[in-house]
Amino acid sequence: MTIDRSAAPYDQLPTYLDVSNPLVENETFCIWVEPIRIYESGLEFTFHLAINASDGRQENGYRMGSVSPGSPPGIRLEFSNNGITVDNSMDFRAPQKSDTEPVLAGRSSSETDHQSWAVYYYSPLPKNGILDIRIISSDHGLDSVVLTIDAQSISGFAPGAAG
Repeated sequence: MTIDRSAAPYDQLPTYLDVSNPLVENETFCIWVEPIRIYESGLEFTFHLAINASDGRQENGYRMGSVSPGSPPGIRLEFSNNGITVDNSMDFRAPQKSDTEPVLAGRSSSETDHQSWAVYYYSPLPKNGILDIRIISSDHGLDSVVLTIDAQSISGFAPGAAG
């Protein structure tokens, strides 16, 4: 049976992991993430970005960016686990070397006047080590912010995980 690693399973209810928010907040913009949805096969993230409308900047310079494969993101996300890094500029449709090679799939995105959001699915579920999520937008003065998740602790939250 082939598993679709580009999307959260439709036949499974996730468990949730709260994240300390906001991830980034300054006078120009704010980035936060909804509680992470944990599935047996991976993690689903919804990142939000809101800009300060009073600063006079064009909103489209601060959007999260398209989640279409190969499209340049407005905000770069790098997911690293056990020395392997994938990011939201990679084409998740490219052939994988193995079922254990990580995939970061852009699921959907939208934007309004001063807010945008994007949904990403990271698969497979990290089993050990640390999952670092680096948020980068050097064009907008954000060198790097890292959200760190202990992969060992989230494996216990996965639906169907033994006690």
